[in-house]
Amino acid sequence: MPVSLSKITSLLLVLLLLSVPVLAESKSLLMRTPVELELVHHVTSKYSPTGTRVWLRVVDDVKVDGEIVVAEGTWAEGVVSDAEKAKSLGRGGSMAFDIRTVVAVDGTYIPLEGTIGSEGRQRSGATVGMVVGFGLLGLFAKGRYAYAMKGSYYTAYVAADREVKPGSAHAEKTQPEPAVGAATARVKPGKYVLQIEKGKKSKPIDITFDKPAKWTITAIDDMELPRPIQPIRGVGSNVTVFDGWDIVQYSNGGQVNLTLSGDSSVGRQEAEASFELVIKRKASGKG
Repeated sequence: MPVSLSKITSLLLVLLLLSVPVLAESKSLLMRTPVELELVHHVTSKYSPTGTRVWLRVVDDVKVDGEIVVAEGTWAEGVVSDAEKAKSLGRGGSMAFDIRTVVAVDGTYIPLEGTIGSEGRQRSGATVGMVVGFGLLGLFAKGRYAYAMKGSYYTAYVAADREVKPGSAHAEKTQPEPAVGAATARVKPGKYVLQIEKGKKSKPIDITFDKPAKWTITAIDDMELPRPIQPIRGVGSNVTVFDGWDIVQYSNGGQVNLTLSGDSSVGRQEAEASFELVIKRKASGKG
């Protein structure tokens, strides 16, 4: 039985419509929506001068109508807006940083501001509250350096309405070339100590490799870093030196496990190394 031209046309039209991808419906992420964040490194008025980037991660998915618009684990970025070192006569340092942006699942940049509370310590050991206006986190300490510890939790808020498409994932970051080999790495034996309230960082960290390469640190304790840590000396040699603070700011003490990546003449190398870190903080009630 012959099929009419109109039926063939209708069938083709249906097939065409089925082949067209359905556009993701935009969701309105409204101003004042809370975003729970965790600080992934220490920040201190001694070693985090004005302009230093501050990195946090999203703790819980942010959802609109049951759909994820900002995913758990996404980086949020801030910047130190003011840092003043501790002074003589028992006068402590002060510090403030702005929490500025986070990226939605479709790549939209979401402006943030925060109302955040935490604690510092006076020289006497009494607690000092950190007072924060929207978008500004203030840290205060008397007689010692102001600081915020890795692992501190804060709540920031969306600063302006944004439209986000939950079904569209933004482009993934460029992945490194596969490693062609594994190197053996060893941290120079020694005592590595961070006294964050007194502003005394760990000494430089020397790592010896059995294969020379341009080594950088890409992860600490299995947490991929927002930016690789660059060495301060020994680039491309068997002994590479990293600034102590660059590394220990990402640790709360104990065994620190480093993941390293190195570009060499034969391709990218991988290595792992570890060392013990002691973090000293004043006990409450002591000056």
